[in-house]
Amino acid sequence: MQTANTDTAHESVPETASYDLHDVTRRFGSGSSSVEALRGVTLHIADGEFVAIVGPSGSGKTTLLQLLGAMDRPTSGSIVCRGRDLSAMSDGNLSSLRLTTLGFVFQQFNLVPTLTAQGNVEAALAPAHRGRVRAESAARLLAMVGLLNRRSHLPSQLSGGEQQRVAIARALANDPAIILADEPTGNLDSTTGQEILDELRTLSEQRGKTVIVVTHDPAIASSAHRVIRIRDGAVEE
Repeated sequence: MQTANTDTAHESVPETASYDLHDVTRRFGSGSSSVEALRGVTLHIADGEFVAIVGPSGSGKTTLLQLLGAMDRPTSGSIVCRGRDLSAMSDGNLSSLRLTTLGFVFQQFNLVPTLTAQGNVEAALAPAHRGRVRAESAARLLAMVGLLNRRSHLPSQLSGGEQQRVAIARALANDPAIILADEPTGNLDSTTGQEILDELRTLSEQRGKTVIVVTHDPAIASSAHRVIRIRDGAVEE
């Protein structure tokens, strides 16, 4: 099931699918000690949507994001990402999918502390980018998020908002169709969080990226094309 649209702008979203999930379940453990983190999740997420996944702690939000990011496999059910059945793919092909199709933004930024902003973005580029092309590509991405003038700074020399912008530039390194973000504004003040929200919305509305955000931030939920609410491992109406 899916929640109803929360924004009439969703009507203009293209109807090709970034994801189709059918009756997805994820259990951890076995026997009487098993825990069902997700149960019977069926969803369709169209290309170009900006989707917020919300719910209380322990509801299954992060488990769902890990499945969408091909970092875990469902216990049962199917997940099709842009026409490819994730459950039928080898680990190597899943790694390739994560590199070419998916971009990840995390609450903790996960930047390499010994690399500059430019170096962090360059490290995420596919091996095909070499030498000058690699440096130019990283600089272009940093310019896109307004940080070209900070490209020589280490993460410790950047504000939280600047670090998250570097993380977004890194997520865009290989021009993925889908951006998955886990609490991207969780460590930021409200003003900086709004700036990051604007960046994510721009990716969807101006660059056609599918943006899926796990969040407790009501500003993100109210700005998304659609809100998916999860409770006790199931998608609510």
